[in-house]
Amino acid sequence: MTVALTGCTLPAQPGPQDYVGTWRLQTASGDAAARFEVADDNTYTAHDIPASIACGTEVYSGSPPGCADHRDAVDFAGKWRLSEADSKELRFYFADLLVRKGYRDGDELGFYTRTLDAPRPDYVFTRDPSGSR
Repeated sequence: MTVALTGCTLPAQPGPQDYVGTWRLQTASGDAAARFEVADDNTYTAHDIPASIACGTEVYSGSPPGCADHRDAVDFAGKWRLSEADSKELRFYFADLLVRKGYRDGDELGFYTRTLDAPRPDYVFTRDPSGSR
């Protein structure tokens, strides 16, 4: 009796290089001005990010600039890293404090601002092919 085993491969988990580039907020009318520019040196710059993403905590002393002023959108920069437990979870830090976690699903980076139990993220960013790597 001969038994042939075929291997199945699991989809590759995203690595840090898979997050480098420009991620733009998607809206019903197309791209919005909001974007994250993620660099390969583990830094990022955030432009026009909705306050509900950037200012998720009431501790304004550790929040990005503009949160204490209750602006609708804020600009800030900091460091990013992948979660050790899940490489699909991208964490954005400002002043060494966690601002928000983004969750990778294919070519999308989703942000939940109310509950993780929602069927879809509250905000979805997609990588800009012209601004990637």
